[in-house]
Amino acid sequence: MNVPQKMMGTIMDITEEKEQQVELRESEQLFKTVADTAPVMVWMAGADTLRYFFNKGWQDFTGREIAQELGNGWIEGVHPDDLKPYLDTYLSSFSTQKEFRIEYRLRRYDNQFRWVSAKGVPRYAVDGTFIGFIGCCMDIDESKTISDKLKENEARYRQLVQSMPAAVYTCDVEGRIMLFNKAATVLWGRMPKTHKELWTTSFKMYDTNGQLLTLSQSPLSLALKEGKAYEVEFVIERLDGAKRNVLAHARPLYDNKDKIIGAIKVVVDITERKLAELLSQENEQKFRFLADSIPQQIWTGDRLGNLNYYNKSVYDYSGLTFHQIKNSGWVQIVHPDDRDESIRKWMHAVATGEDYNIEHRFRRHDGEYRWQLSRALPHKASTGEIQMWVGTSTDIHEIKEIEQQKDFFISMASHELKTPVTSIKGYIQILQSFYDESKDDFLKNSLGKVNNQILKLTKLISELLDLSKIKSGNLQLNKEHFCLNKMIGEVVEEIKHIEPGYEIIFSSGNKEITVYADRERIGQVLVNFLTNAIKYSPNSKVINITSNIANNYAEISVADNGIGINKADQEKIFQRFYRVEGKSEKTFPGFGIGLFIASEIIQRHDGKIGVNSTLGKGSVFNFSLPVNL
Repeated sequence: MNVPQKMMGTIMDITEEKEQQVELRESEQLFKTVADTAPVMVWMAGADTLRYFFNKGWQDFTGREIAQELGNGWIEGVHPDDLKPYLDTYLSSFSTQKEFRIEYRLRRYDNQFRWVSAKGVPRYAVDGTFIGFIGCCMDIDESKTISDKLKENEARYRQLVQSMPAAVYTCDVEGRIMLFNKAATVLWGRMPKTHKELWTTSFKMYDTNGQLLTLSQSPLSLALKEGKAYEVEFVIERLDGAKRNVLAHARPLYDNKDKIIGAIKVVVDITERKLAELLSQENEQKFRFLADSIPQQIWTGDRLGNLNYYNKSVYDYSGLTFHQIKNSGWVQIVHPDDRDESIRKWMHAVATGEDYNIEHRFRRHDGEYRWQLSRALPHKASTGEIQMWVGTSTDIHEIKEIEQQKDFFISMASHELKTPVTSIKGYIQILQSFYDESKDDFLKNSLGKVNNQILKLTKLISELLDLSKIKSGNLQLNKEHFCLNKMIGEVVEEIKHIEPGYEIIFSSGNKEITVYADRERIGQVLVNFLTNAIKYSPNSKVINITSNIANNYAEISVADNGIGINKADQEKIFQRFYRVEGKSEKTFPGFGIGLFIASEIIQRHDGKIGVNSTLGKGSVFNFSLPVNL
């Protein structure tokens, strides 16, 4: 049995090591305490770039637990747009062991990204071994926002100054140029040196009478001396001898203690304006000579519609003087029957800026009234504001008489054709009834074709008669209260019977829409819209009709997927005899009467009519009537 006989051991004095450990712990605790009370965010990372310490400031800012930030966890808080540039700087500094500074955005506890200023300093052991980095971050969001705003404002200010067509420059209290824009160099004819040259070295100054001005008489010197703004017109002579007329505005600049620190001067080159004034006087004389030599009546008015100029033709025609017809005096030469409409349209044009266009009668100096076509256009400034009106009145009396003769012929011919066409239509119907059971297909088809042509001729005669009634003012409206949707349904069934190959879909946002109108005439408008939709939609068999109420108006629209209408033609489509010209349109028959009549019918109901169309995609014709509430 082995029994230990003795024991051997060693004893070492570790008092110093224990004291060092205590000192180290105390040092670390002191560092942590100092770091936690610091008004910045503090972090530490090892030589492997991984962070192992964050102070309380970091935790308070991010709102995350320290465990979430250790290692590379802190990266989650860096803004995605700033992550790559920050990591590039961060890792490069570890590689070179050099201090770094950078600004980036870090997510705060409320998920808001804030700008922070970061600084990192390398750390070394006692023996010089690199052991990592210690860094800090400071929230600079407010100051950066202010700084960025100041930079933005300064850049905007400089951009504004540089973009100004007028010469702009500033100087200090000694008159040395501090800032200038491109227009200033154009005016001076040279590029001065800032902070060195005096503004007076660029040119000489003369008053408008040609007298040389001294330095003390210049607006900039007066602004610096007296602390007041000055505006002066004078002539400058550049170093190359060129002279320019200018209008100068000089104003002193102050610091926050109201002390003059310099001045700013804006110089507008008015040489062209001066030349234009001279030319304007010559041009006005030429304009008056030209206007007076034209047989057409020419007149102008101010932006409010007060007439202030007439050419010689107006005086020769009316036998009146300027004082008799100035402003609104022109109304006295307008025929009494045309006067109200002339005034109404003129007031509407002045109020809206729309063109003035009217046919009315003017009394000649011998008392005879003659038809005139008066047109006026607004002359607008670049801002769109009306500056004046320019108008003409052209004698169309002979043309008007020819039109009246044509209208009389159309009316007479329509009436004369109506009776025989009605008789022919009756005989055709009798023949169709008589040969209804006939086996002669050619005969029945021929009678059908003749009947279709008679129907077209009847429709044309009806339109010509309506046209005649419109021109003579005898188009009567038999108004009554009726359900618009019911009328639309009846028209749709009628068209479906005539054109069974088309699908006409009617939808309404209101079950009952009651209007006070001529039921037959409104139906005529709808029939016109539908027949046009069918005519101009050879490759599409679907037509949509909608009705609705909006803003106390009953709105009806007819939409097709046909050939469409050019934008330019849409503005004229409702004019009498107007037909759209084009390869596609020439294949479709018509006289351009139907839409004109439809427009007149709707306007006589105090309604509105219009079209929206895209070439090649289809059209939407619409009209609206006041609702009987």
